[in-house]
Amino acid sequence: MIYAQDENPNMQLWCSFLEMTGILQRFLCAQREGDWLDFLSEAGNMLPYIISAGHHKYGVFLPLYLKEMKDLEVKAPQVHHRFLLHGDFTVRRSAGNHNGVSPDMLLEQSYNADVKEKGGLSGITLNPAARDKWLYTKPLVAAVCGELKETLHLKQESGKHHDSGKAAAKRDARLVENAVAAVKQHMFNPLQTSSQDLINIATGEKASEEVSAFMINVKELGTKALEKCLAGDRDSSLLRVPRAMTFDSQKNSKEKKINTKTTTGASEVKLLQ
Repeated sequence: MIYAQDENPNMQLWCSFLEMTGILQRFLCAQREGDWLDFLSEAGNMLPYIISAGHHKYGVFLPLYLKEMKDLEVKAPQVHHRFLLHGDFTVRRSAGNHNGVSPDMLLEQSYNADVKEKGGLSGITLNPAARDKWLYTKPLVAAVCGELKETLHLKQESGKHHDSGKAAAKRDARLVENAVAAVKQHMFNPLQTSSQDLINIATGEKASEEVSAFMINVKELGTKALEKCLAGDRDSSLLRVPRAMTFDSQKNSKEKKINTKTTTGASEVKLLQ
């Protein structure tokens, strides 16, 4: 994103924030709709922000994944055909649109959740006899539970994703109302102020120069680190960017200094006594 020279830090931060949330929204939409090309495109757009957040392993392996997936048409044309035309890189637990999820998410919601619940594998994995008994009986238990749910009409018939329902819409509307209330409370609009200080709209706190420099240059820092890594044969040590600095880290730093002074003062008093 290109900013005008006369734009203040608040404008730059919030435009960057809107860009990040836009990437995330498009990524989720591509996944739920099974849009393979958009899914890969938005995954690539995430990279600079992921690296700046300190997730260096993603910075090393995600570019490799993206390259392999772009070469899929040549290396595995049948798989590419299913991904591109049928959206089979996602999984749907029920018929419908806009409800695709990644396979690992499906495992977390089904099999992994199943083994962690009461009567699951938790606590018995080191007992061979108990583990074998669970494995042999689980298919029968699952079949009985499935029939019971159908009998009691507990099976979900809707094909909508859980974030597409009325409850999610009300939650999102409430979050927007809270954000608007915070802006009105502090009489501060980040997109209209001419202040050259980066300001927290929730508290009115001003950011230090270090925090401001990091927060408004997140994408640039991540991009430079990624370019160095790729040029250096994907050496993860090259993915080091300045430690993430935010309003929270600034607050924690101030509290730490105060606690240090208090502790030092108390120690000096004891020595004098």
